[in-house]
Amino acid sequence: MFEGIITIKGKLKVTGGGTGTLTHNAGAYLSDSCTYELCNKELDTVRYPGITSTVRGYLCYTPEDSRHLAIAGWNYPNAPILNTDGTFSMNIPLKHLFSIFNDHQVATWGKQSIRLVRARNDANSVKVVERANTALPGSPQTQSIAKITIESINLKVPHLTPNDDIKLQLLTRIKADESMMIPFRRWELHELPALTQGSTIEIWSVKTCSALDSPRYVIVFFQTKKADNLHEDVTLFDNANIKSIRLALNSDYYPQERMLLDFSRDQYADAHFNYTEFNKSYHNCQEKRSLVNFAEFKSRPMFVIDCSRRHLVKIEVCTSVPCVRTATDLLKLIDTKVDPCEDFYRFACGSFLQHTDLDNRGFISVQNFIEDEIHSEIRNILEQPIRQESPKSLDTAKKFYRACMNESAIDAAGLKKIKEILERIGGWPTLLENNWQEDDFDWLAVVHKLREMGVNFGVFYLVSVYRDEIDESRYVLGDFEIVQN
Repeated sequence: MFEGIITIKGKLKVTGGGTGTLTHNAGAYLSDSCTYELCNKELDTVRYPGITSTVRGYLCYTPEDSRHLAIAGWNYPNAPILNTDGTFSMNIPLKHLFSIFNDHQVATWGKQSIRLVRARNDANSVKVVERANTALPGSPQTQSIAKITIESINLKVPHLTPNDDIKLQLLTRIKADESMMIPFRRWELHELPALTQGSTIEIWSVKTCSALDSPRYVIVFFQTKKADNLHEDVTLFDNANIKSIRLALNSDYYPQERMLLDFSRDQYADAHFNYTEFNKSYHNCQEKRSLVNFAEFKSRPMFVIDCSRRHLVKIEVCTSVPCVRTATDLLKLIDTKVDPCEDFYRFACGSFLQHTDLDNRGFISVQNFIEDEIHSEIRNILEQPIRQESPKSLDTAKKFYRACMNESAIDAAGLKKIKEILERIGGWPTLLENNWQEDDFDWLAVVHKLREMGVNFGVFYLVSVYRDEIDESRYVLGDFEIVQN
């Protein structure tokens, strides 16, 4: 698709006595927007492709590129070819309209579509020079009407047929159904309809963006009464007597020093230098081959601000064994076959059940894994031998743990000790059954006995009964919960 071409055949008709010519890059101005879709997913949308491609062409094309694009309506500094009968034909490369085809030049499989939205009028594609009324000197000029009729528009794209080896590789990738990232340098157009009248300073808050979509360059240009005007060339810009332009990005300013410009005295060398540097940076080369020279720059001023070398946030990466193990466990839970923009839950947790053993539990989550890991680490610490240099608190915890984990002694003692404690505090109705006498129970006396036994925390316990998560046909007794306050 990156070698695709849009062919346009049409005719320009001017009525009213004036003379009409196509403006530079007229083919791109015939649409108000263009969109490229791959497998029903929108990858690149260009708003106002005419002005966007014009600015990109001034910045990125070399004189050789401009000559080769004469058939596309880009014939800088000359106007597009227009026959004497008003007909024209253009072959516009897709990479001239879409920036994705300049950076992602790879053969692509799948349903692909190009959507063009016709411009509301043809004023940006045509420039009309009115003829003076010689019959009545001093009378106003003629008022002409220009209209472009598109007779045909076609999309031509080379088709590739892979051999059997490559086809097998492609089918394997297709069967895997993996998401594919397509990085490219997106060009966005933001428009400020008007400057503040009477003010010498203009502050424009453009947008807020993520680190992934952060700007590398900001190009500013001005136009006065040129858009949708038959009598003006929309490809020309105005200097607006600009003295300085700066970009505030977070807490940094670009450039750091103010530009001291004066177009009335041809003092705009800094602005033209920044313009020529862009071409070298964009093509990653050392040679400057800019399209617009210093003299022409005055009628096409573009203020290029380079913010690609700003300070980056340092990212600390943990490479310890626990971090690597945790990252590995998390990657097992992710389903990379799912597009996170379509179903983020399946993307983040789609493989959870495939790599999880419920272990006779009705409910399990990542939180359970963390708790099990913590319990395992604590158990390893408590099961280590008591050392002389260990803190007393740790030795006490180890002794307490060993006493609680002495299963043979616990099994031998059975419930005898627990029953003795319950009898001292008045008994438990569930165990006493018919021997329980509600009138003989004094809860204040029970609290007093518990205090004598050294129980200084909450003495009220909440016992819940709930349906078993494993076997819903039975009910089980829940954990004892101390009721505070």
